[in-house]
Amino acid sequence: MIKFYCDKCGEEIKDTTEVGNFKIQERTFAFIKHQKADQIKATEYIFCVDCARKIRSFFQEPIKEESNGGDNK
Repeated sequence: MIKFYCDKCGEEIKDTTEVGNFKIQERTFAFIKHQKADQIKATEYIFCVDCARKIRSFFQEPIKEESNGGDNK
């Protein structure tokens, strides 16, 4: 049996249909036979529902501040 755990709080995820998946893709440079090649390195995190909501709201807050004309200096 495979068990999934939240990457933030460590709680066991019992219902896999209610999880938050976040994928971060970053470009890395590698040299293959002395030629520079772009590669994409993907890292995926799995969060429980509560942690996924907290993280999603964290990323949406700066967007709301900018749309309200807030000064971010």
